[in-house]
Amino acid sequence: MQHRIHFTRREQHDTLQSHLLVPVSMNGRSGFLFSAEPTRSKTLVSARTIETLGINVDDSSSRVTISEKLVYPIVRLDSIGVATATVNAFDVVVLGKAGDTGRNSGEQ
Repeated sequence: MQHRIHFTRREQHDTLQSHLLVPVSMNGRSGFLFSAEPTRSKTLVSARTIETLGINVDDSSSRVTISEKLVYPIVRLDSIGVATATVNAFDVVVLGKAGDTGRNSGEQ
């Protein structure tokens, strides 16, 4: 059985980077575009998106430490899906702070 996934290409101005975006559903809600980054070992989700999903990030959340100054919370999604494939109980790293609309608030 074949499934088709629609990718959207997004060019970064003034850089050599471009990203393939794929539509993703999280916790049963669709409409999220994720950057396909096959070299990443973790999935990053903006704090704004986590807030939109109604997930609370607090001091009891697990953390991933990159350096002394770079510590990010980890939250568990009930589900994440692409096309007809769904993974349940999926951990993601929360990037940024709730309400952040800056450059570092995108998904990867």
